[in-house]
Formats: sequence, C-alpha cells, structure tokens
Amino acid sequence: MSMTGVIPILRALSACQALTTEQLALQISSCDIKKCLAVLQNIYGTVVQEDGCWRLRHRLEWLKLPALNDALGNVIVTDETSSTNDLARQHNGIYFFSEHQTQGRGRRGRTWLALPAASILMSMRLPSPPQLSGLSLAVGTALWRTLAGDERLLLKWPNDLMDSAGRKVGGVLIETAGESVIIGVGLNLFMTPHLQAHIDRPVGGLAAALGENMTRHYYATLIATTLREAVQAFEQTCMKTFLDDAVRAHCIKMNMPFSLILNDYKKNGVFAGFDNNGALMMRCGKRLQSTVSGEIAHVAGS
Repeated sequence: MSMTGVIPILRALSACQALTTEQLALQISSCDIKKCLAVLQNIYGTVVQEDGCWRLRHRLEWLKLPALNDALGNVIVTDETSSTNDLARQHNGIYFFSEHQTQGRGRRGRTWLALPAASILMSMRLPSPPQLSGLSLAVGTALWRTLAGDERLLLKWPNDLMDSAGRKVGGVLIETAGESVIIGVGLNLFMTPHLQAHIDRPVGGLAAALGENMTRHYYATLIATTLREAVQAFEQTCMKTFLDDAVRAHCIKMNMPFSLILNDYKKNGVFAGFDNNGALMMRCGKRLQSTVSGEIAHVAGS
C-alpha cells in the first residue's frame, strides 16, 4: 500500500510514545498526516488515539543495519520500497530488507500486505543456479525446516508457509534478473485483526504459530542464512536434499484427496508427493500425473 509517511509516523511514535496530530505535523512535513494516521489506524491497526494523542497499539522492533551487516554482510535496509525484489534489481548487494512495501506482491500477481516493522520483508540476490526448476519448493522446505520442522507450520506447494489452522504466515517469490536469481520472502511475525480484514484469505503470524517471542533481528538473520544455505544445497543436489521434508511438511499428506485449479478448470486426485524437479505429483484414477503450475484448492490459506 503506497502511503509516504507511514514509517516516519511510526518512528516518531516509537521515540515519543504519545504525540498529537499537530506535533506529528511539526516533525513530519512531507506527507498528509491525517490520511496516513487513518491508514495506520483503520487498515494496519498499529495506532490508537486517546486523550487527543496518538500512541502505538503494538511494540515495534526496527531493523538495525549495523547489526545485520555484522551478522550477514552486504546488506541494504530501507524504510520503504515498492518491493524488496525491486530493490534487489536496482542495487548491488546480497541481502535487501525493508520496513514497508508499497507494492508488495506474491504469486500470480497477488498483493502482499504486511505490518510495517512487524514482518520480515527481504530479498536475496545471487548468481542463478544452473537449474531453477524446484527452487521455490526447496526454499519453502528449507524455511519450514529451520523455523519449525514440525506440525506447527505447514508447507503449501510450492512455497507458502501456513500455521496449523491453515492460515498463511509467509510466502516466497522467485524472479530472475539477467544472470541472477532474486528470492523474495514475506513473513508475518504477527498480524492484527484490522489488517486481516483487508486480506481476502486467512492469514496469521509466525509468533503465534510457534508460540515463541524471538526478536525480529533473530528472524531476519535466520531467514537470510537459511536462504543462502538452501541455494548452496540446491546447486549441489537439486531437490534430492529437500524431497523427504517437503512431503513431511506439506499441508496435504500422502494419498489424501485434493483439488488443483489449472487455469479455468479443476482437477481432482490424491497427493502422491513431488518429483526431482519439484513438480507436484497427483494420482488421478490409475494415472500418475505431474504439474509445475496450478493452485491447490480447499486449503484455508489458498
């Protein structure tokens, strides 16, 4: 959502705890304060007005570039960008983080909305592996393995992460740029009811899913490290390193019936795992079929 001024307002309230609209306008002159406050209150649910003063409804944790550089090296952090994948296209570096995306996107052109300063919005840019087929599933599996490795999180082919109730908590978007591959990750650390109401599918937060309260810096460095190691393993073995965990993590278990949306028609079958290229295997009657595209239906976060 494009709204210049969102992050400056949140930073000002983080520093001062309570400010009137007029006090915010004195500090931040480059935006429509009232319009931004309405977005923060009604859509994100991050601010509340009491006694004429605005306050944060939730504690926000800001990413710190020096700490990320110490942990990872070659990091760029911005307050706001169209998307971190766009940021990776425009700059040299390996890891790209942003507090807020104005045009965040997911698979199939969907919009990705996330809470500013309460999510992990990042991309990694590396030389493209010789093979890209299956990389999305490999990365999704690696994230599942690192973040939980158990039933608290589920993987939805090819690369969505969901909580045990089927609410989406994160996703991966892989794009190419010349001889580079850009791997973008969006991960909700927590989610407000306000923002949930503006998203057309069930969504949740990682902290609630895992029952943990780790810092945002912890998750940022953990996810970045996981992506790098996943790409290195994928270059060596393609999907072989990830296949067993991909099946174990998947929201639809072996031999369970499900539906797959392919363009304008629906195919029914039972889940039969994945092949060595990360394609989804589906048994339809006596036939075993594989597909590299499509949308799994009848899952809460679909």
